[in-house]
Amino acid sequence: MKKVKMGIKDLPILGNAQIPIRLMQYSHKKDDKRFFQSGFAFFGVADDQADVTGPNGEDIGSLGGKMGGHYEMNKKEGDENIRVIISVEELWNSISDLLGSENVQIQLEGIEPTYKKYWDKHEQLKAIAEMQEEAEKEERRKVTEKMAADLKKKEKEAELKEKEYLKIIDNNGWDLDKEIPDYDYHTDEDFQIPVNLGVGVKIIKDGIAYTSKHRGVPTVTLDISTWRGISAGAIHYYGELKIGLPDFVQDDQKRYTCSMWDIPLFKNSGIKLTHVLEEWEIKKFPDNYQDNRAGQNIKGFYQPEGAKRAAKEFFKKHFGEGWKFKIEEHY
Repeated sequence: MKKVKMGIKDLPILGNAQIPIRLMQYSHKKDDKRFFQSGFAFFGVADDQADVTGPNGEDIGSLGGKMGGHYEMNKKEGDENIRVIISVEELWNSISDLLGSENVQIQLEGIEPTYKKYWDKHEQLKAIAEMQEEAEKEERRKVTEKMAADLKKKEKEAELKEKEYLKIIDNNGWDLDKEIPDYDYHTDEDFQIPVNLGVGVKIIKDGIAYTSKHRGVPTVTLDISTWRGISAGAIHYYGELKIGLPDFVQDDQKRYTCSMWDIPLFKNSGIKLTHVLEEWEIKKFPDNYQDNRAGQNIKGFYQPEGAKRAAKEFFKKHFGEGWKFKIEEHY
């Protein structure tokens, strides 16, 4: 611990910068002073403190230290005394951070050579850090580009594989990209499903030739189901028209068939039935329709007869001659 005598006017100008320094305080037993004070701040009790004894074990006083503040100021017989021990590493790290900050002006007195030496090193380290950051950015960019290229390659390979997996030889005049609507209100007024929809399409799947054809009477089945009696609060019956689309029959083995969901025309074979919600329903069943509004199409009927009536009307309007209609009730 070094004791330096100087006046307040001799202190370095640090502005409002809070520089961490360790203040060391020795107090004689008779003074019993165990607190740290300065003209700038009150530091409280020491972080650590130890008793000091003489060569014969006599109790002399105590020695302690605390981080923080600027300086410790004491007055003795009219003279100003300053006792400070500074951790050079901690001090310089804090100064380096301040020097790298914007809108901070610091005047350092008496350490110009040290400042130049360490500031040059600071600038060198900063330049190295910037180069490292740029290198890491470039590496991340290359990794990202490689991942994008690999993904594109996999997508192209999958596309080629799909083309090899399925080849359409003859569409027989059908628009194979046109899907059957999944809800009744998605159909146009003039929407028609002919009895021979999708018949005669020739494909090769996994190297085997298939042709689409009906193996029985083309049938539209109304499937009625409900959660009534199973789920609490259920009030509806649901109706779905399941369309008997053609099967893809293996050309050389008539007993074998395959599904063909990869072709949009054959992907959906069910049309869900709905009814238009009215205001009285919302008022009567507020818990069931709290997120709905009048005029919306919703699934569900209060009685099986409602689903049957909607199905028959839809069947008559949109299915051509030759289709068979039947009802299955699963409740």
